[in-house]
Amino acid sequence: MSENRWSKIERLLEEASARAPQDRAAFLDSACPDDDLRAEVERLLGADATAYFRGLGQRVGESVDAALADAMLGRRVGRWRLVAHIGRGGMGTVYRAERADGTFEQVAALKLLDTMRSDVVARFEQERQILARLDHPGIARLLDGGTTPEGRPYLVMEYVPGEPITDYAARRSLGVADRLELFREVCAAVQAAHQSLVVHRDLKPSNVFVTENAEGTPSVKLLDFGIARLLEDDPDAALTRTGDRLLTPEYAAPEQVRGEAITTATDVYALGVLLYELLAGTRPFNLPGRLLHEVARVIVEEEPERPSTAVTRADAAVLAAPRQTMQRRLSGDLDQICLKALRKAPGERYATAEAFARDVTRHVEGRPVEAQAPTVGYRLARYVRRNRVALGVAAAFVALVLIYALTATLQAQRVADERDIAREEQAKAEEITSLLIGLFEQQPGETVVQRRDSLTAYDLLDRGVAHAGDLTDQPAVQARLLGTIANIFLVMGDYPRAEQVYGMAVDSLRTNAGASHPDYPEWLKGYGAALRIQGMRQEAMPYFREGIERVEAQPAPDLGLLADLLNLLSLTLEQLGRYDEAEPLARRVVALEEQGIRDETPEAYRARAYGNLVVVLVRQERYAEAITWAEQALTIRRAYAAADPANVDFAWSLANIAALHMLQGNPEAAVAPAQEAAAAVSANLGADHPIALAFQSDFANVRVQLGGDDSLATDLRAILAAQGGRPDADPAALAQTRYVLGRALQLGADHREAVSHLQEAHATRQTLLGPDHPVTAKTGSTLGVSLTATGQLAEAARLLVHADSVFTAAADTTRDRCTALDRLAALRTAQGDDAAHAEAQARYDRLGCTDGEAR
Repeated sequence: MSENRWSKIERLLEEASARAPQDRAAFLDSACPDDDLRAEVERLLGADATAYFRGLGQRVGESVDAALADAMLGRRVGRWRLVAHIGRGGMGTVYRAERADGTFEQVAALKLLDTMRSDVVARFEQERQILARLDHPGIARLLDGGTTPEGRPYLVMEYVPGEPITDYAARRSLGVADRLELFREVCAAVQAAHQSLVVHRDLKPSNVFVTENAEGTPSVKLLDFGIARLLEDDPDAALTRTGDRLLTPEYAAPEQVRGEAITTATDVYALGVLLYELLAGTRPFNLPGRLLHEVARVIVEEEPERPSTAVTRADAAVLAAPRQTMQRRLSGDLDQICLKALRKAPGERYATAEAFARDVTRHVEGRPVEAQAPTVGYRLARYVRRNRVALGVAAAFVALVLIYALTATLQAQRVADERDIAREEQAKAEEITSLLIGLFEQQPGETVVQRRDSLTAYDLLDRGVAHAGDLTDQPAVQARLLGTIANIFLVMGDYPRAEQVYGMAVDSLRTNAGASHPDYPEWLKGYGAALRIQGMRQEAMPYFREGIERVEAQPAPDLGLLADLLNLLSLTLEQLGRYDEAEPLARRVVALEEQGIRDETPEAYRARAYGNLVVVLVRQERYAEAITWAEQALTIRRAYAAADPANVDFAWSLANIAALHMLQGNPEAAVAPAQEAAAAVSANLGADHPIALAFQSDFANVRVQLGGDDSLATDLRAILAAQGGRPDADPAALAQTRYVLGRALQLGADHREAVSHLQEAHATRQTLLGPDHPVTAKTGSTLGVSLTATGQLAEAARLLVHADSVFTAAADTTRDRCTALDRLAALRTAQGDDAAHAEAQARYDRLGCTDGEAR
């Protein structure tokens, strides 16, 4: 095909691709009178874009077929004999060759040009020039070169008996750290090429081989500079014009697709694709099978999803670890590093391949990376991660000192006029001081090296627990020490360990000092809290009740401790659906906090008491009264949040008010507070903070109640991806977002996807709350709608009947009962059971339900 003819085809192809499919025929009627030319354009319009770009490559270096390649085997080319056909590279066919001049034995890769066209010969000569100037252990070396008697140029390169980097990583099941180390070697090789003023322009796994030495140590080799160019070339030269746009679409940068100037940033983009594929097991964009104009649009316009999200669709066999583990591992720094390299604008990527490698190194070393916003919180988190052992030791020490100092001070003030107790407090202080010193003393048989390398916060805390076991003759000291350590475990999130050590403190006082000891209720509270936070609510309540009784029996009750115990018991009863018992306790907490019983931040405790009362009232559908308390809590919290922008308590109050408006059937009134809450938390904590994501999900729920909009499902999928991509993903928050997304999809009649999300939300809530909790039942009821729509009637009936029974037993969820009955009636109609439909409809009518309630 002549150069002129191909230029016409490409021009027509690009112009036709830019038009709507239905307009292309009319365009070609006027622009392409040549029937053969038109047929070629129409063929390419319907072609796979990958094949199209492959065709461009074949135009420049017209491919030698397999028969011709085999015919060359055994022939001598210069000092080399061709012994095997390896494949194609750039403009020529590549053979494995052996030295044939008898001087010494050597194996090499010989590339023989496939055509004698002058422009291709010129490009080939440039490749030889490029390779001659590159000298780096990570780049395959040029060994020889020349011209055959027929005038066909050839070059001889170092033979690399390895495999593509992605294949090597998958076959060896390399971990993330090993993959990153190989990638840094690739960056070093690319940087060396750039320093020699060479841009590769076709970086991809098949051009990045991994080989092993005799000891099995891997190293990378950069291959095939067949379409590389020298940076000192004229950018308008023939080798870079649009008609010679040689590239591999999956690894091509936007400027390559647009035919713009190629710079080192082009290689940085391809390195970003390579790292993405190494880590996520898939490429940023799915291009094979797409048409040319679609590929161009995707590469130039679409943003890639985070690797931590893409990993969910990758083949598990190519990943460094199970998908869920990889999601957590990639979330954060590695997501941002990949995405920075893949920015559409060249100037927004890493400035050099070396800078790219440096950021990967920073991540490996636990230091802040350039790709992340340099917030104080992010830098502090990196510092903590990098110094985990040292900070763990320091944290345990500081926490022990501060917590004990606080409790000992308060205790000493309370009993200053009671000499015996004062002496006991002095003994506690002396014993804990001795303990703190002992924790840091070298233990028998422990070397300095062992101590430096293995001492952790858990080591210190476990030593404290062991030491406490020797203090049975000082039960108050023993309990104080155990309770202090249990508090630290609770803050660290090790709830089972906290439960165990709190239990030891309770047993110590009960057995050795008696249940009337003034410290006893405090450790009952801690033990009950550790049980409750693990979902053991029934088991926790006796400890809260006993703690309340013990405080009330004291001559001078600690009203703050009493309010804490009453609040915990109220919340536990509310979670168990026993609202009539929870309400008087919540009101009693309000009364106590309004007395100003706290020495520090009494307004914060008062607002908390109002908020907890709101929850109980909402459960009883007393929305008007609940709004009054919620607005009082908001007024308090907004006032002290003004002095502390990081405090988002007022946003919770806004969210409560929005929820109450929705429960009253007034979603329009919920928009403003829900939107303000989400915006405030995102501004103060960052849009990707888990709390901010939860508020965004809540605002999306308001939009669902308003009937949804075009972007709702897309926004919710993004929220879900961000929540699920975090290593500390909260199952309850994920369940809520999945529930809201399911509702949004139902609005668009996309019931199949809705079933998937609602089933996961329902399963999570069954685990967290139990099958008979009203929230679990409501999720099952909502799932029943989509199951009915997709024909899964038996499962829908089971869920709706169960939801109806839960709401009927609760006797305080009229709205949810109405909704479940409405859905059950619709299901019976779908089943063709007229009698069951009539029965459900009759119960619906007897409850006085309206269509507005059954949502």
